[in-house]
Amino acid sequence: AGSGAVQLILAGYTLTYACLLITAARLGDRYGYRRLFVLGTVVFTAGSAAAACAPDAAFLIAARLVQGAGSGLVAPQVLSIIQVTVPAARRPRALGLFGATMGVASLAGPLIGGLLVGSDPFGLGWRSVFLVTVPVALVSLAGATVLPRTRGAAGQRVDGVGVSLTTVGFGALVLPLALGGETGWPWWTWTALAGSAAVLGCFALTLPHRPDPLVHPSLFRDRRARAGVLLVFVFNTGVPSFTYLLFLHLQSALGYPALTAALTSAPFAAAAVLGSRGAPA
Repeated sequence: AGSGAVQLILAGYTLTYACLLITAARLGDRYGYRRLFVLGTVVFTAGSAAAACAPDAAFLIAARLVQGAGSGLVAPQVLSIIQVTVPAARRPRALGLFGATMGVASLAGPLIGGLLVGSDPFGLGWRSVFLVTVPVALVSLAGATVLPRTRGAAGQRVDGVGVSLTTVGFGALVLPLALGGETGWPWWTWTALAGSAAVLGCFALTLPHRPDPLVHPSLFRDRRARAGVLLVFVFNTGVPSFTYLLFLHLQSALGYPALTAALTSAPFAAAAVLGSRGAPA
């Protein structure tokens, strides 16, 4: 696969994950958090199995889109269940444990992936990275049977216009950025970027005029919320890009084995775990 396809394999997951994140939270409020958790886990499992069987890069990209959609359905349900079922006094500790779990996952994921690719079990190669998530997802489905049947406030509708605009806008942004350098930036890449700016601008301008907006404009009137969004934006703009380029350089340019390259992320992930556990309540 070329560099553009590799970027889409990584970015495609993030794209569908991000586009479904807020929508899935609203769907959980409407139809129940456990139901959406189960649905998302099933979708993620199907995407993982399809990725493991991918015959070419295009099929793998499509499977990664499905995986991202499944994760996007699951993630907000976890936080919503914590919010609804855990008493307010114990909620900071529960969220800290959730953050620590994410830190452990970010530490274990690259290490397990590097170990699987390096050991090549049953001759599966990189496919084992996707297959190993299937039994984990099945265990999650079994555990979902003990989750409480909870949902949020009734009467909230899904902002279909907002979902459509953000999906098209971010898709038109990611595709040319991933393929532009490899294809020499043809005319369609610039057209897509201009279209992305127009669509996302339309989303922002029409946000205050929709009855149930995807993101409530009042959120940005809070100075602390604005600061938090800015910090998350800066973090997620820099860290994943740096990690991707670092791993690519270590393996492609320096010839490091997958496991050795993965070990470079261990200090960062360990610090994330400690930071989550040490966060003030």
